[in-house]
Formats: sequence, structure tokens, C-alpha cells
Amino acid sequence: MEDHRRAAERVRQDQRQRAAHPAERRYAAAHHLAHLAEWSGGVDLREAARAVLERERELTAEDDGEPGLSGRTFQVTAHRRGGDVVIVVRGEIDALAEPAFHDYVRERSGERVVFDLAGLTFIDSAGLQVLLDAHRRGPAAYCGLTPRVARLFDLLGLRTRLKVYDSVDDAFAR
Repeated sequence: MEDHRRAAERVRQDQRQRAAHPAERRYAAAHHLAHLAEWSGGVDLREAARAVLERERELTAEDDGEPGLSGRTFQVTAHRRGGDVVIVVRGEIDALAEPAFHDYVRERSGERVVFDLAGLTFIDSAGLQVLLDAHRRGPAAYCGLTPRVARLFDLLGLRTRLKVYDSVDDAFAR
């Protein structure tokens, strides 16, 4: 019985520590607002998530003057290579990350957008829509697909319709 109390106290302490971190509080607020919006049906879930994630948006590592985007489960950075923009995506892009990711990609323009997806571990239909929108707006290339993302591209037949390369260097070599 004493072990259970200690374990419960450790869990409560861990939750207090996490709740004290500003990014954790913002992420919890985003989840709460999104679920509230979905439950009530009166607020557009996408707009509610976008509003909260705007508050969560943290500028991270600067890469060639382009500000990065970071959330709880993802990190996006960009840099220019010639007239092209290389957007490096790491982590998970899901429905909660999609509004900020969409805005970030849309703000970057160049002759071509090259997505480095080698660090992408998960993407859902909302995130995939952002990648496809970039293709519709102008030339885009997709590089370094992880096995999970490559399987998704194969299932949807995207490899034959989009420019997919093994690496960023391959995309610039062709």
C-alpha cells in the first residue's frame, strides 16, 4: 500500500513539474480548447487550434535568418539554398500542428520548396494536405522519406505524381 502512495505522489509531482513549464501549459490549453470546440460544435476546431497554437508558437534555432517553428511534437526549420527554400521537418505533424505548419510553409516562398522529411516520424491527412498545397502553389520536392511516410506516399500514389528524392542533395543535383 505504501508503494502505491509513493508512486501516486511521484506522478503528482511529475505533473506539477510539467505544468510549471510554460510550453506544457500552452500545449494543455491547446488540447483543452480544441476538445471544447469539438464538443460544443459552435466553434470551428481548426480556427480554435490555430488561435491557441499561435500562442504556443516558439521561435527556435535560427537557420540562415529563417525563424524556426517548434511545438510539443514537432520542429520545423527553413533555410535558403540558391533561390529555393529547404524546409526541414522533424517529429509529428498532426491536426493540432497543422495550422501553424500550414502558415509556416505558406510564408516561405522561392523558386521551389524542398521538403526534407528525413526526421518526420508521423504525418496525418491534415499535415499531408499542407505538403500537397505546396505542390499546387508551385514547384516542390520531397526528400528523405522515412519508411512510414514512404509507405503513405506509395499507398496514395504520390511518388508517381510528385518529385520525390532520396536526399536534399539529390533534389538539387537533378
